[in-house]
Amino acid sequence: MSNNQSSIIQRIRIDTVSSLSGTVLEIGAGNGDNLPYLPKSISLIALEPDKRRCNRLSARALAYGIDTTVLQTTCEHIALPDNSVDAVISTFALCSVDDAAAALSEIKRVLRPGAAVHFMEHVAASPHTVVHALQSLLAPLSRRFNHGCDPLAQTQERFVASGFTLKNFQRREFTGIPLITGLAITPNQA
Repeated sequence: MSNNQSSIIQRIRIDTVSSLSGTVLEIGAGNGDNLPYLPKSISLIALEPDKRRCNRLSARALAYGIDTTVLQTTCEHIALPDNSVDAVISTFALCSVDDAAAALSEIKRVLRPGAAVHFMEHVAASPHTVVHALQSLLAPLSRRFNHGCDPLAQTQERFVASGFTLKNFQRREFTGIPLITGLAITPNQA
């Protein structure tokens, strides 16, 4: 990735996570790429299924001075009470879940009414395009060797089908790959 491409992703990350407050759940937290941009005042609960990444994530969170609890689990099984988090972060994570419907159901369960998932996700290109054909070709390899990542993810549609309302939604191309950003808001009533 070029420096220009990296700075574009960095700006999108900042826009996605820098205004969060309260108790925040990050799904697929990985190595902690969002940590530099998170407000120090939040209480972060970071989900990460990979044990090695959990260890690195804990160390990085400590270095950034963010109150963090790291849970080695998937977002299909979130061990938190109902209506217990003020926001959820998903950056390049929903493409890798095994069961998107179960993951979004769990996310909706733990979010407070009216709260949002702050997301930045790559998604499938429009059908019948060269990019979509390449994504289809690479999908089996990506799923196997890139932490389960499905380049054909239909995240926007999955949010809507799960009862979320999209706000500040943007779809843009980044190095030819469609990228979506915005808020997926839970209903105001539990």
